Amino acid sequence: MFYQVAVDAQVNRLHTYRHSEHLQRGTRVLVPFGTRQNYGVVLEALSTQKFPYRVKDIDKVLEQQPYYSPTLLQLAQFISTYYFCPLGRVLALIAPRYLTVSDTQKTAVEDTPPLRVNDDAPILTAAQQQALQAIQQHGNSKPVLLHGITDAGKTEVYLHLIAALLNAATTAPRPQFLVMVPEIALTAQMVRVFTQRFPQQVVVAHSALTVAQRWQNYRLLRAGKRAVLIGARSSVFAPFAHLKLIIVDEEHDSSYKQSSQVAYHGRDIAIYRAQLEDTQIVLGSATPALESWHNAKQGKYHLVELSQRIHGNHPQQVQLLATACPTTHTDLSVAQQAEEVISEETAARISATLAARKQVIVIINRRGFSHYLLAKTTGNVITCANCSVSLTLHDNFSLLKCHYCDYRLPLAKLREGRQSEDFHICGYGSERIETALQKKFPAASIARLDSDTTARKGELERVLQRFRHHEIDLLVGTQMLAKGHDFPDVALLVILHADQMLLMPDFRAAERTFQLLVQAMGRAGRSDNPSAVLVEVSRATSPVLTTALAQDYLAFVRDELAFREQFRYPPFTRFACLELNSPQRKQLQAITLKISQLLARSGDLHIRGPADPPLAKINQRYRKVIYFCARDARQLHALLRFWQPRLQPLIPSQVRTFIDVDPHTTL
Repeated sequence: MFYQVAVDAQVNRLHTYRHSEHLQRGTRVLVPFGTRQNYGVVLEALSTQKFPYRVKDIDKVLEQQPYYSPTLLQLAQFISTYYFCPLGRVLALIAPRYLTVSDTQKTAVEDTPPLRVNDDAPILTAAQQQALQAIQQHGNSKPVLLHGITDAGKTEVYLHLIAALLNAATTAPRPQFLVMVPEIALTAQMVRVFTQRFPQQVVVAHSALTVAQRWQNYRLLRAGKRAVLIGARSSVFAPFAHLKLIIVDEEHDSSYKQSSQVAYHGRDIAIYRAQLEDTQIVLGSATPALESWHNAKQGKYHLVELSQRIHGNHPQQVQLLATACPTTHTDLSVAQQAEEVISEETAARISATLAARKQVIVIINRRGFSHYLLAKTTGNVITCANCSVSLTLHDNFSLLKCHYCDYRLPLAKLREGRQSEDFHICGYGSERIETALQKKFPAASIARLDSDTTARKGELERVLQRFRHHEIDLLVGTQMLAKGHDFPDVALLVILHADQMLLMPDFRAAERTFQLLVQAMGRAGRSDNPSAVLVEVSRATSPVLTTALAQDYLAFVRDELAFREQFRYPPFTRFACLELNSPQRKQLQAITLKISQLLARSGDLHIRGPADPPLAKINQRYRKVIYFCARDARQLHALLRFWQPRLQPLIPSQVRTFIDVDPHTTL
C-alpha cells in the first residue's frame, strides 16, 4: 500500500512511501529521506498504485496505535498554514520524538487514582467569587480575559473553577484541564499548589523532562488517568482524552512565543485548540498583552476584572531613586578591586531589612558582570567573533561570553600581548551585583537566579525552595524572578536600572518595561507584613515609569494604544518578518538588491525592506529582514501567499529563509 507522509524537513509538500501493512492516519514512522533516515507521519492512504518515480519503503513503524488524534492533526495543519511552516516540521514539534514501539511498552500506564478534591480550600473573597461566577457564566462562547492585579488571587480562582467542574462530573469521561505557565521556573510552584488541591491528579510537561518522562505523562493523559496538566509553551500539544478547560497564566509573557523553527505563539494556539475542542479558555494576567486587551475591548474576548489585592491595597512604600546611568565606563582594574555598584541609599535599605531578619529580592534585567568591554586606547568594543554583538563579561572578570551563540573568550587570552592596555567595563549584570552584595553583606546568605546559575538540572527549584524556607536572605536575579512567584516573606524588593529596557530599538519596549516593573513589584506585599519597593532608574521622567509605579494599567494602555495606532503598530495592524541569512555577506547583499528592485517595481506600500536588523549577524550568518504589514490576519496571509512564490526563485538554496508571523521582537 502507498501512503502520503509528512516528513520532518524544510519542504512544503507530502512524500509518497510504501508499506506492506495497513497504517492508520496519524501513525508515526521512520522513512528514508535523501541520504538519511527521517521522522514522518502518515496522513493519507493512496488509491493509485502507479507512479512516475520509484517509491521507497517505510523503514520503521514507531507505534501500533496512532499518536496523533484528529484534533492534533487539525491543530498541526492550522499551525503549518498560519505560520508558513512545513507540516512535517510542525508534527515533529507536537509529539515526543523517536520513541519506538518497544520503548513505549516499557512505560506502563498506571492505574487511575481516585478523583478527589481537597475540601480545605481557602474561602474566596467577594471579588474572587464575583470573578469566578463571571467566568462560569461566560462559558466557552469566546475566550475570557481575567485581568487580575498582582496578589489578587487569580490562582485560587483557577483552582475553584477546576474544582467546580470536577465536582460536577458525576459520570465518565471525567474532565481534564490544561494549565499553561510561561516559564519552567513557575511549574514547580504551580504543581505544588495544584497537587495539594487535587492529589494524584497532576502531571507536568516542559523541556527539562526527558522524552521518556514526557511520553509517560502524555500516555496517562491520553488514557484519561490524570486530570490536570501543568506545563510551559509546548504543553498546548498534549494528547487529552476529554479536555474541558484551558488556563493560560501570565498570558502576556513573551516566553509563550517561539522564535525559531516553528515560530508559533502558545497562547494563540491554545485559543485555537479551545475552539477545536469546544472548551473554555481563560487568559490570566495582571498586565495583559495589548493585543489581548484590545480584543477584549473589541468584544472578541469576555473581560473579567479582579482588582482587589488579598493582602491590602499596595506594598506600603514605593520609592523611585534616580542613580547614575549603568553605561558609565569604569576601568577594569578598578572594577576588579570591588568598585561600589550599589548606591548608598539602596545599601542602607537592604542592611536595615536584613537586620530585621526579613528577606530581600534584587532584580536586574541583565546577566553577567558587565554589558560590554571597551579597549581604552582605541575605544573599540570587544565583540563576538560570530555575531554583531558585544561580549558580556562573566565568571568574576575571567570570561567574555556571547549571549547569542555562546562564543567564549577568556579574558587572559584577550590580554595576551596587550598587558599594557587597560579596558573600560560598561554597566553591570546580575553576577556583578551578587558579588558586590556578598562583599557588602558578608554575614547574609545570598544567592543568584538567572539562566547561568540554573543550567544544571534541578538547580532552579533548589534555589527557590531554599529561599522559601528562609535558607537564603537575599536573592539576586533577572526577570525570571519577576514572573508569578509567591514569596510572602519578602519585605524589600529592589529593581535596578528599571528603565534600561526602554532604550531597546523595539516598538514593544515600553510594554515590556511596564510589564516587568508591575510583575516585579507584585513579588512584594504578598502578606499582611510591611513591605517596600525601591526602583532605581537613570531617567525619572518617563510616563511608562509613572504608570508602572502607580500600577495603573489603564493609564498605560490608554497612552500606549494611542502611540501604536498613530504609527500603525499591532494591535492596529498585523505584520510578518521574512528573514534571509547567509554566511556570505556579498551573496546576501546581491540577493537583497534583486529583491529590492522587484519590490520597488511593484510599488507595494505594505512591504518594508530588505533591511539590516539591529542584530545584523548571528552565529556567523549575516541577516536581512523584510516586513510585510497588513490591516488584519487575512490580508497579511494573502500578501505572504502572493509574494512568497515570487521571491523564492531569487533566493538560492545556500541562503536560509525564515518567516515569523506576528513576531514579538524586531531585533
